[in-house]
Amino acid sequence: MGAARRLARVRPKTVLSFVALLLATRVALLAAGADVHGYGEEFAKGAAARLILSDLRAHGAGTGIELWNTPYVLHEGGGTMATLARVAVFALVGPSVLANKLVALASTTLVLVALLAAARELFGVRAAAFAGLAFVFAPEAFLRFSLLSLGTHFEAAFFVLALLALGARIGEGRDPRARVHFALGVCAGLGAYASLIVLPAIVAALGRVVFQRGRELLGRAGACLVAGALVGAAPWIWMVRNAGLDAVRIRGANPTGGAADPVRALGILAERVFAPDASRIVLVAACAAVVLTGAWACARGAAPARSHAREFVYVGAFLALFLAAYASSGFALHPDAAWFFFLRATPAWIGVVLLVAGAAAVLEESGGSPRLLARAGLGVIVLVGIVDAARLALDGRPGAPVANLRLLATTQGYDWSEYLDKLLPRLEGSVEEKLARIARVDDDPARLDPDLAQSAFEHADASLPRALETLHRALGPRADQAITGLRFFVHPNFGHDPDAAFRALAAAPERDRPALAEAIGRAGLGPRFRPDRIEKQLERAVEEPWRERWLLGAGWRLYRAFPLRPDRAREFLARRPEEQRAALERGWSDAAERARIR
Repeated sequence: MGAARRLARVRPKTVLSFVALLLATRVALLAAGADVHGYGEEFAKGAAARLILSDLRAHGAGTGIELWNTPYVLHEGGGTMATLARVAVFALVGPSVLANKLVALASTTLVLVALLAAARELFGVRAAAFAGLAFVFAPEAFLRFSLLSLGTHFEAAFFVLALLALGARIGEGRDPRARVHFALGVCAGLGAYASLIVLPAIVAALGRVVFQRGRELLGRAGACLVAGALVGAAPWIWMVRNAGLDAVRIRGANPTGGAADPVRALGILAERVFAPDASRIVLVAACAAVVLTGAWACARGAAPARSHAREFVYVGAFLALFLAAYASSGFALHPDAAWFFFLRATPAWIGVVLLVAGAAAVLEESGGSPRLLARAGLGVIVLVGIVDAARLALDGRPGAPVANLRLLATTQGYDWSEYLDKLLPRLEGSVEEKLARIARVDDDPARLDPDLAQSAFEHADASLPRALETLHRALGPRADQAITGLRFFVHPNFGHDPDAAFRALAAAPERDRPALAEAIGRAGLGPRFRPDRIEKQLERAVEEPWRERWLLGAGWRLYRAFPLRPDRAREFLARRPEEQRAALERGWSDAAERARIR
C-alpha cells in the first residue's frame, strides 16, 4: 500500500494549487509593506545585474569588464545565477525592488516544486501535500528568505531536494534509465557550484546509489552520472579557468571557513531553535511529536510504515551529515544575526520538513489516534506560520497595499556601494582609471557617483586633497556630486568626531567644502542606518556655513533608514525642531527622488 502511494504522481492541479497559495501569501506580504527586502547583499547583486545590463546595451562601449568578473563574489555560483536572472527581469520591468522580488518568487516556486517532488518520491503523495503546507506557512525567518533573491543557501535547497529525490529513485530501482543518472550528475555538479552547502546532500545521494546500485555504476549508468556531473560543473570550471582559486575560496578563505568549535556551533543552533518564544516552543513541540511518533510507528513495523523506514534513515543521514559540516566548518553565522542566523541552516529546516511530512503520512495511513496527532501537529505548524506572516504584515503598512506595491515598482533595486566594494579591488589599473571605467555605466550619476567615490576611497591610502584631485580628473563636472560619497573617508571615525572631520575641510579646496560637509552628514554614526543613531547625530550643533549641507547629509541617512516607508520618515521629520526640519526634509526628498525609477 505504501509503495503504491509513493509511486502515485502528484496531480498537476495539486502542484498548481500549492504554487498559487505560495504566491498569494508572499504577494500579500509585499503588498502589506512587510520588511522582506532590506538585506544589503540582495541590492549588491542588483547592482551587478545593472552593470551587466548596461554593458549589454552599450554594444562594446561600456565598462569592458569581463562577464566572469562581474559577480558580487566570484565563488558564489548561486549568487551568479540570481544575478543573471535579474538581468533578464531588469530588462523587462526595470531595475526596481519589485524586480528583485519577482526573481525571489520564481526561485522560491522552484524550491516548492522540488519539495513536492522529493516528498512524493520519498514518502508518497500525502507527504507531498503535508510538506507543501509546511513550506507555504513557514516560520518567520524562512518567510523572509523566500522573498530575498540572494541565490545562496535558501535557493540551494532546490539542489538538495533534487539530489535526495534522484538518489532515492535510483537507489530503489524505480527508474533505471540512464538519463536519471545523468540528471543526478548534473544536479551534483551544478549544485556544488551553486553552494557548497549542497555537498552533504551530494554525499547522501551518491552514497545511497553506491550502496544499493553500485554494480550498475560500472557501466553506462556510471558514465552518464560522470558526464552529467561535468555538464553541471561546466560553469564552475569556466570560472576557475578565468578567476583561478578565487572561484573556490569563500571570502578569500579555505572552503571550510576555518577552525570552529563544533559543540559551541551546535549549542548556539539549539539555543536559537529552542528560544523561549511561545510560538517557537509550540512549533518545535509539534514537529517533535509528529516525527517521534512516526518513527515509533516505523520501529513497530506496522505495514504502512515499514516501506518508509529506509527513507527516514536516508533523510536522517543527510541531516546528520549537514549538521556535522555546519558545526565543524566555521560556517555558522554569528548568533547576534537575529532572524538571518537561520539562513545557513536552511538545509536542516528542509530535512525536518521532509521528516515531518513523511511521519505525518505514516500516521495518516495508520488511522485512529495517530491520524489525529498528525493532523493536530500539522495544524499547529500551519497556525504558527500564519501567525508569523501576520506579524510581519502588521509591522508593515497593511492599510496601503497599492502605495506599497507602487513603491516596490518605482524604487531602485540595487546599491552600488556594497557591490563596488567587492568589484573595484578586482579591477586592474589606477584608482583614476577604475573611476572612469565604472562612470561609463548607464545610470543616473547622482545615484552612481557618490557610491563610486565611497568605494574607491573609503579604505584608500591617500590624502584628502589627492582624493579630490583624482575625482575631478576622472569624473570632471560629475565630481561635485561624487564628493558627497566620501563620508567615511573624510570622517573615518564613523561620525563620532565631527569636529575633527570639519577641521579636515581646511585642507580641501574651497569649492569642494560644501559637498564635503554633506559627506560628513552622511557619515552619521556609522554604516548602519538606524533612526536612533540619526537622532543622536542631530543632537550635535554644527555651525554655519556647513550646517545646512550637513543636515542634507543627515536627510540622506533618513531616507536610507526608511527607503520604502515614507510614512515613518515623515513621522521622524515631524518630531524634529523647526530649525532642522526644512534642510532634513530636503535631503530626504532629494535622496528619495534619486532612488526613483522613471
